[in-house]
Amino acid sequence: MFFFRLTQDSVPATVNTDSSTSNRHAILLLAEAEKIVDSFFNVATELGVNLGTAVQRQKAIDEVVKNISHLKTHYRPLDFLRGLFIQVFEVSESNMNSIFITYNEKILAGDARNISFICVHDFIGERGGAALAKTLPEYSNLASLNLRASNIGAVGTILVAAALCNCQLLTSLDLGLCYIQDIGAKALAAKLPEYSHLAFLDLSHNFITDAGIRALAAALPHCPCLVSLDLSHNSFSFDGVVELFKALENCTSLSQIRLHWDSINDQCITFIAGVLPKLAHITSLDLDENPWMSHFFRNPAPLTALAKAVIEIEDTQGRKIEVKTRGNFDVILKQVREELHPQPVSSAPSSSYS
Repeated sequence: MFFFRLTQDSVPATVNTDSSTSNRHAILLLAEAEKIVDSFFNVATELGVNLGTAVQRQKAIDEVVKNISHLKTHYRPLDFLRGLFIQVFEVSESNMNSIFITYNEKILAGDARNISFICVHDFIGERGGAALAKTLPEYSNLASLNLRASNIGAVGTILVAAALCNCQLLTSLDLGLCYIQDIGAKALAAKLPEYSHLAFLDLSHNFITDAGIRALAAALPHCPCLVSLDLSHNSFSFDGVVELFKALENCTSLSQIRLHWDSINDQCITFIAGVLPKLAHITSLDLDENPWMSHFFRNPAPLTALAKAVIEIEDTQGRKIEVKTRGNFDVILKQVREELHPQPVSSAPSSSYS
């Protein structure tokens, strides 16, 4: 959880040799570090946990200053910070975990405006999702919410989805790796039409099956601004693909769809090839890393049909579609195009001798 604010001034992209600028950066870094450590001390005090003396506090501040650039870029910044504090404070692991859980909730409740920075890649869980949901209605101008890998689960998704109805400017929602499952997908689907400006939706890595896809498919035509949809790494079957792509016929703005690492088989590819010409706005389709690719050379018919559909759309509608697969789809397109539009063989002019 990226639970503190790091400005461009706080962590400069390049080192400036000007002494006054360097001093200013040092002061800002120190202020950020003191804010983090003091907030942590306050939570520990509330929980009745003694973190030690002023010496240990200063040592913790020094460690945060030293490692603040790592905190900014680390995949799991909360775990990184916990590791630093475990080295500094002589506190049991259970007490340390309790402090961090409470700290997370307080930060979530106090700074939802920067939520795209503070919840990425950490397991805030259902409890953190509930705390976040309570504060979201206060920020009606929230434009982007990134909870990727926060593991808020189905319960957290239900609460967050309802709270987001008050955020009328929301354009981007990333719930990837949140373990929302079908229950969360259904709850989100029920609220999606109320997100009137939503353009980007990421629901990858969420164990969504046909039931969840069916609910989402019913809601998608009611999302007039949706441009990009990511359903990669889920668990739906051919039936889910049919439901999804039939719904996409009525999605007038959707141009990018990712089905990376889903259970897309030959039957799915053949169906997609048949319906693709009806999807008038699709320009990018990601089908990479799916089961059908393992036996493409044994049964090239589905992918060949998809290539023919892409060429037909190009020829009749003047619209190009980028299809991503593990193999080189451009090569297949070229081969199929040459078969459909063979170039006339020019005969060499005959030479005459007088």
